[in-house]
Amino acid sequence: MSLENTTPGPDPEGATGQGEVSPPARAGVLLTLAVSAIPALMSLLLVTAYLGASPGAYVPQWSDEVFNWHQVKTFERAGFSGGYYSVDEEPAVLGRFYSHGPAYPLIFGSAARLFGWGLDSTPLMSVILTTLAVLGFILVARLDRSQVILLGLTLMTFWPMHLYMNTDMRVAFFGVIAIALAACFYRTIEDPDGVSPRFIVLFGVFLGLATLSKLTWAFLFIPYLLHIRGRIRLGKLGSLALAALLILAGFGAHSLLAAPFPNFTTEFIAAVKESYPEALALLVENVYSGVRDFFDLDHQPLWLVMRLQMLITIGWGIYLILRSSDEDPDYREGVLIASGSGLLLIATVVLYDVVGWRDYRLFAPALLMATLVLLVRRRFLVVKILLAGNLLVVPAFLGAYDDLFDDDRFAGDRERLEYFSSEIASTVKFDEQGSAWQNTILAPLTIAADPLMVAIPP
Repeated sequence: MSLENTTPGPDPEGATGQGEVSPPARAGVLLTLAVSAIPALMSLLLVTAYLGASPGAYVPQWSDEVFNWHQVKTFERAGFSGGYYSVDEEPAVLGRFYSHGPAYPLIFGSAARLFGWGLDSTPLMSVILTTLAVLGFILVARLDRSQVILLGLTLMTFWPMHLYMNTDMRVAFFGVIAIALAACFYRTIEDPDGVSPRFIVLFGVFLGLATLSKLTWAFLFIPYLLHIRGRIRLGKLGSLALAALLILAGFGAHSLLAAPFPNFTTEFIAAVKESYPEALALLVENVYSGVRDFFDLDHQPLWLVMRLQMLITIGWGIYLILRSSDEDPDYREGVLIASGSGLLLIATVVLYDVVGWRDYRLFAPALLMATLVLLVRRRFLVVKILLAGNLLVVPAFLGAYDDLFDDDRFAGDRERLEYFSSEIASTVKFDEQGSAWQNTILAPLTIAADPLMVAIPP
């Protein structure tokens, strides 16, 4: 199978002369709906058939899950007037949200105001949004039957989606953004001169909002501006300069809206203010650790395969950039993948952690977006290589899902939560006239991360 992009021929599916949909077209609709439903079906089967549990018994378990769920519940109850979510009593400069920023609690909290928010609402919301995103991607990209089938196989075996779908972690939400971004970039790759000015503006706004939800989406301002530079009458250097400014603006906005968090980045910034040599030594040490951990073969097979898949897609993107002119769709495809995956990988190794599940969670949305772009660009061989990697780690996925991601989420032990909630409700109450600190609970992290904390009144 050639790696080259080929233009599909006329679609044989159509309608009969009597205004009825022909059998091939009906099959196309059914196939589209079936593939769109794969995330929901996998989510249901993994909980009911594999774990033997009820999806309705879900309770958030990990610290991030507790914080994410409770922030949504707070926004449902109090809007922007809730208490602070922060570490070491250091709130955000603007707003009262945790170090992940305001986007997630605002989006899910707005839905909660309309539909309510229970313990199992996040997995349900994630399934609905993912299903709609996949359906929208198929329609926008106008995939043919072979592409839809390959998309189905990809979704069925994209393990990060299934590991995190039934949790309150934000990975599934980022997957929805990745699918939407792939659909948008498909249009600017194929025909940047044909998209409307309204689309260009809305796409830019969407990219800005995505950056507020996940900081590293800001890197995609580079391909966005390089794709449309002819429309906004900028040269390549001008587009890169504007992209750099937007990336810095995104980082700055996020730092204002999200509470500080003690990690390497904050430690490095503090070191820069004190001593440049000390900061440089700290950076070199972190890069060395990151590179060493990235290639550590003793790590989880799921992590190792994803890292290899990232290198494959980045290599493909660089290859396209080097062999194509900057007016070629291949070049635009390469710039997108190299920026979205390549810069993310570099930033993770240099300024973050390649340890635990951290880099796995960071890489998953970028890899999903790159895979969908490769699919819509008909790079079938590359997609099949990535798919083979997914199949290679099926046992590791099943083991992780059972041993780690089950983690009492579906044990159905809600009596303890209800009892704690009834005990504390008379003591901890939301004061609509009080300040943010008067509506904030101070607790050691070991207690704040306990699943019982979801029972704290919002």
